[in-house]
Amino acid sequence: MDEKETRISQLTEKTGFILDGVKELPEMKAVLYQMHFRKNGAKLMWLSRREENKTFTITFKTLPPDDTGVFHILEHSLLCGSEKYPVSKPFVDRILNAFLSAAREYVEQTYNSVTSLYYPGSGKVILTFSSSLYDESEIDYYREETMAYAIDVHDRMWAEGRITADMTEYEKAKVYFDWVCNHCRYDYGDNIMSHSGYQAFTKGLAVCDGYVAIYNLLLRLEGIDCGTCSTSQHIWTVAELDGKTYHIDPTWGDQTNGIDDRYFAMTEEFALGRF
Repeated sequence: MDEKETRISQLTEKTGFILDGVKELPEMKAVLYQMHFRKNGAKLMWLSRREENKTFTITFKTLPPDDTGVFHILEHSLLCGSEKYPVSKPFVDRILNAFLSAAREYVEQTYNSVTSLYYPGSGKVILTFSSSLYDESEIDYYREETMAYAIDVHDRMWAEGRITADMTEYEKAKVYFDWVCNHCRYDYGDNIMSHSGYQAFTKGLAVCDGYVAIYNLLLRLEGIDCGTCSTSQHIWTVAELDGKTYHIDPTWGDQTNGIDDRYFAMTEEFALGRF
């Protein structure tokens, strides 16, 4: 048991819980802590992860007596609604927040806004993705052009031998980190296109959204699983490299006097501790 697990175990015991196990969940970028309440055996599971939406649930065993699927139907009626029993506003908000988080997670897709239309009479919810960078008619063009630039960079990296088949994911991610830091410069002006991957590729001018957009695209072309982590003012990459989770910030890595490697392969504690 490491130091963090020891602290959590001591804390849970003070509140009457016993820590039963700890499990890494790389696919969720989380750590699962399993425990039970000493007095009555009630089980508690805590997912520790970087997530702005805080939720909890209390569940009881309600084993179905048959295979008619009534419980499943009731679940969908509650969460999805129906014409007779439309979905409630809190669930609409939860759906909207989930898709907003997805838009932020996949910043390279250029969408940065999600709006919802809710029809109480029918329970219908319509979600619309949009971008403050482009008109609706331009989104597909700029996305395709950005992808074309990413593929060109990817292919040149392989052709020049800077990326090779025997390299680890960590090594490949570092090559692209260096490339992005060398290719881009931070835009201290007020150019909205600096939030786009397109301008980061074509003009080498970007703010954090642009840096992350092209970096994540390049990682995904190598088959590397990645997403983002953000505050209200900043965003950076979170990637799974050779089975380990790292925080990577090409924006902060791009310094006027060279590349600052402290911002490549950061721990979560170090990355969040900067703010």
